Amino acid sequence: MDFFTALLRGPSGLETYLATADAGTVTSVFFGLIAGFFVIALVCYKTDKLRSLTHYTPNLLTSLGMLGTFIGIVIGLLHFDPEDIDGSISLLLGGLQTAFMTSLFGMAMTIIYKVITGLPWLQPKANVASGPDEIGPEHIHQLLREQNENLASLHQAIAGDDSDTLTGQIRLLRQHQDDNHKALAKEASRQAEAAEALGLHAEAQRERFDAFARELTTQMQDFAEMMSKSATEQVINALKEVIQDFNNQLTEQFGENFKALDASVKSLVEWQENYRQQLGEMRDQYAQGVTAIAQTEASVTAISDKATAIPETMSGLETLLTTTQRQLDDLESHLGAFKDMRDRAVEAVPEIRRQVDETVSEINQAAQSAAQELMTGSASMKDELLQGSARLNQEMIEGASGLNDRYNRVHESLQGTSDQLSSQSDKIAQSLEDAYKDLNTRLSDMTTHLTSNSEQLTRTLSEAGEETQNQLRQAHGQSRELLESVQSQHRQALESASEQYQRELSAAQQQLNGVLKEVVQSTGKSVSDQVGALDQGMQEELSRSLTQMGNQLAQITGRFTQDYQQLTNEMHKVVQSANSGAY
Repeated sequence: MDFFTALLRGPSGLETYLATADAGTVTSVFFGLIAGFFVIALVCYKTDKLRSLTHYTPNLLTSLGMLGTFIGIVIGLLHFDPEDIDGSISLLLGGLQTAFMTSLFGMAMTIIYKVITGLPWLQPKANVASGPDEIGPEHIHQLLREQNENLASLHQAIAGDDSDTLTGQIRLLRQHQDDNHKALAKEASRQAEAAEALGLHAEAQRERFDAFARELTTQMQDFAEMMSKSATEQVINALKEVIQDFNNQLTEQFGENFKALDASVKSLVEWQENYRQQLGEMRDQYAQGVTAIAQTEASVTAISDKATAIPETMSGLETLLTTTQRQLDDLESHLGAFKDMRDRAVEAVPEIRRQVDETVSEINQAAQSAAQELMTGSASMKDELLQGSARLNQEMIEGASGLNDRYNRVHESLQGTSDQLSSQSDKIAQSLEDAYKDLNTRLSDMTTHLTSNSEQLTRTLSEAGEETQNQLRQAHGQSRELLESVQSQHRQALESASEQYQRELSAAQQQLNGVLKEVVQSTGKSVSDQVGALDQGMQEELSRSLTQMGNQLAQITGRFTQDYQQLTNEMHKVVQSANSGAY
C-alpha cells in the first residue's frame, strides 16, 4: 500500500519511498513476483489457458528482473552520501546487490521456463480447444493482408516486365533456341561441303594407291624371283657345310672322350685288383691279431679266476684271526689282573709272602691254559690253512676249466667277426663290380642316345633345309629370318648337347671316384677301428686285472704280516710276563 501511495504522490513521493526502503526487502519482493508469475504461467500453459500471457511470460520475467535491477541501482544511489563516502559504501553495495540479483534471478527463471515448456509431459492436452475470443479481427486482417501481398509478388514474378520474371525468361529461352538453330544449320551445311570435299580427295587417293599397289606388286614379284634364284643355292650350300662340320666335330669329340673313358676304366680295374690283394693281406693280419688277442684273453682270464679265489681263502683266515684276537683279549684281561695284583702287592707288601704260593699256582695254571689255547689255535689254524689250500687248488682247477670255456667262446666270437669281415669284403667287391657294370651300361646307353640324336638332328636339318627352300620361294624376308633362326637353333643344340655330354661324363667320373673312395675309406676305417678297439679293450682289461690282483695280494700279505706280527708280540709279552711272574 505504501508503494502505491508513493506512486500517487508523484516522483517526489516515489523517491522518498525508495530512500526509506530496505534493499533486502525489495529483493525479496521482486523474487516473489518473478516466482509467482513463473508458477502462474506454467499452470496456464499446462491447461492451455491465457495463451497471450504464456507467450509473453519470458519477456515479463526478464522485464521484472531488469526493473529490479534499476530499482536496486536507484536505492543504492539514494543511500549514497557524497559527504560520507565511507559510511554510504555499504548501502550502495546493498542496492547494487539487489539490482544484479533480481536481474540474474529473472533471466534464470526465463531460461528454466523455456526449457520446461519444451518438455513433452508439460504440453497441453489435445482435447482442450482454444476459445474463439482468443482470435480477434486484427489477426484475420493481418492474415488477409499478407495473402494479398504474396499474390501480388507472385503475379509480378510471373507476368512482370522485367527480364528476371518467368515470362521474360521464357522469351529469352525462345530467342536462344532460334539462334542455336540457325547456328546448327550453318554448321550442318559447312560439314556437308567438307564431307563432299573429303569424298573427292579419298577417291583420288584410292586411285593413286591402287596404281602404287599394282606397281609395288610387280616389283616385289620380280625381286622375290631374283632373290629366290640367287639365295636358294647359297642356303643349301651353307646347310651342307654346317651338317658336315657338325658330323666331323661330333666324331672327333666322342672318339677322344671314349678313349679317355677306356683308359680310366682300365686304371679302375687295376686299382680294384690291387685293392683286393690288400684286403687279403689285411684279412691275414687281422687273423693273426685275433689269435694273439685270444691267447692274451685266456691268460688274463686264468689270472682273474685265481685272484677271485684269494678273497674266499682269506675269508677262512678271517675266522682264525678273529679267534686269535679273542684269545689275545683274554690274555690282556689276565695281564690286567696281573697288573692289579702287582699294584696290590706294592701297596700291601706283608700280604705278598702269604699269597706267593697262590699267585705262583694261578700263574702256572694261566700259563698252562694259554699254552693249551695256543696249541689248540695253532692246530686249528693249520687245519684251516690246509683246507684253504685245498679249496684254492679246487677253485684254480675250476677256474682253468671256465677259462677254457671262455677262451672257446672268445675264439668263436672272433671267428664270427672274421667271417663277417670276409663277407663284407666280398660284398664290397661285388658292389664295385656291379657299379662298374652299371657304369658301362649307362655309357653304352648314352652313346646310343647320342647317336640317335645325331641321326635325328641330321634328318631334322635336312627337313628344315627343304622347308627353308620352299619358304624362300614364297617371301625373301621370311626366308632370311627363318634361316637365321635355324642356324641359331642348330648352334645352340650342338653346344648344349656337347656341354650336356661333358657334364654327364664328368659327373659320372666324379661320382664313381667318390663312391670308390668312400667305400675304401669306410672299409679301412671300420677294420682299423675294430682292431684298435679290440686291442685297446684287451690291454685295458689285462692292465686293470693285473693291477687289481697285485693290490689285493699286497693288501692280503700286509694284513697277514701285520696280524702275525701282532700275534707274535702278544705271545712274547705273555711269555715274558709268565717268566717274570715265575721269578
